Amino acid sequence: MIPTRCGLTAINRRLWILPLLLAILASAVARGAEPIDWKLTYTHQRAETERDGVDLNLRGTRDASVFWLGYYRRANEFQQTRAGLEQWFSFNWGKALLSGQAATRGFLGFASQAEIGRGGVRLLAGFGRTNLKPYYNLNFDPNDAVTLGLVADLPDGMRASFYAVHDDRLGTGQTVVHALLRTSDDPAHRWTIDVSQRRGPLGDTGERVRRTGIGVTYDRAPYFGRIVFDPNANFSGHDMLRLGFGVRF
Repeated sequence: MIPTRCGLTAINRRLWILPLLLAILASAVARGAEPIDWKLTYTHQRAETERDGVDLNLRGTRDASVFWLGYYRRANEFQQTRAGLEQWFSFNWGKALLSGQAATRGFLGFASQAEIGRGGVRLLAGFGRTNLKPYYNLNFDPNDAVTLGLVADLPDGMRASFYAVHDDRLGTGQTVVHALLRTSDDPAHRWTIDVSQRRGPLGDTGERVRRTGIGVTYDRAPYFGRIVFDPNANFSGHDMLRLGFGVRF
């Protein structure tokens, strides 16, 4: 996710929230005795009208819990440290995800997502809210939004999903639609393909767009690489290319 409105005016540079970030991660790491599966990702992004940005993200998974610490920097224009925690819960009707995030510059946010059903095809629904402070990461979907779609488990560990993320708070009329296919549930060798379409007015000119992008990730444990073409990134006037690579350990 990225700020639904991309302007970086009135940026709050106070670092009071850093202790909260560390407390979130410390609580997640200390809980339980199961080993943690770590994932370290470096991403470089290049846009037509901005300086290059870099992002470093450390993500840990233990059973149904996931936690992360990340840092983004775009030259001297924008820097931010973030942390988050998410937890999956299982029910008779399906499963649900609750997540919370905090970052420097005063950002706080939460999101929920549910897969409803126990069969091969399930309903996907989600909801997110923030305090509208500046926030930056690599999802590039609206933060304050509702999500609705379908997810399906296919033979040989394949998984397909089709969903739309729609801004329901700021009245922008912006929607991002995703069609995603993962060829296996085993990171030892798999492809993940995400075709997305950005629909709605641009934030800087109001011109309506309907542009299609694509992201491809290849896993060959313990390493992985990713390339993403994102047209009108975050409903801006520029296209973006993102290159990422990382390691699991």
